[in-house]
Amino acid sequence: APRVLDLAMSRSDVADYLGLTIETVCRVLSGFRRDRIIAIPTAHRIEFHHRDALEALCET
Repeated sequence: APRVLDLAMSRSDVADYLGLTIETVCRVLSGFRRDRIIAIPTAHRIEFHHRDALEALCET
């Protein structure tokens, strides 16, 4: 089963918190979804399907 993250914030709030634009946040999340690393079933829930792929990205 995938790991689940329930977000209390909107994507706009996430972008503000990280000092990014909402476009950047959406682009990155869309790329992860396209690569099937994550799924986004609702606006406030992210399911992580390939944690190893995310960890590999963090190491680069």
